[in-house]
Amino acid sequence: MIWYITLIDILGLFLALITVIYSFKNWKSSKININLFLMFFIVFLTLSTLRNIFIELNPVLNITIGANLTISGFISNLLVLVALQFFFYLKNWETLYTLPIVSAFVLIASLYLILNDLINLAFAVIVFIVILYDSIKTKNGIELGLSFTVLYTISLFPANDFLLIIIYASLRLASMLFVLLGISGIIDRIIFLDEEEEDKIKNTWIARMT
Repeated sequence: MIWYITLIDILGLFLALITVIYSFKNWKSSKININLFLMFFIVFLTLSTLRNIFIELNPVLNITIGANLTISGFISNLLVLVALQFFFYLKNWETLYTLPIVSAFVLIASLYLILNDLINLAFAVIVFIVILYDSIKTKNGIELGLSFTVLYTISLFPANDFLLIIIYASLRLASMLFVLLGISGIIDRIIFLDEEEEDKIKNTWIARMT
């Protein structure tokens, strides 16, 4: 069944590449730093997907250090923390700017010392819910796409159970689809139809990021 998992990730890789194109177009047309960041972030997600495919084909590449610290676990935590840091910056919550840095030491240490990654998964789920809630509250499709990058990274955590491997692979594909819908503006046009509020939010983002 490895071919099935690999096929799902190849489809996810295809969606990620399309998302990169959209994020590049967004940045090129607006020259807003937020779109430049998102472009690099999605590129990193794309490279992570490609790396994950190689690991699926050759699991020995996913080196383990300590109790449970793998390359996949390290990258997953890094992506979640970058998304959280970016979210704090957008909200201008300066008092929380150092939280992702402190969390990084705790999360990486937990993987190194503890056999399971429950702490890391719980932290990532909380980050996903917080960003998703705020994106729905503010009706911001791009932020919603950012929240699903967190859900995507959750599915990059190592899985030993075969059913969990399938669930994670399917979750990666679904998450990347939502990332694409958010970054491309489709969610804004179809779901978040409040144009006046959308313009107000975008103007705030522009003022914040330029």
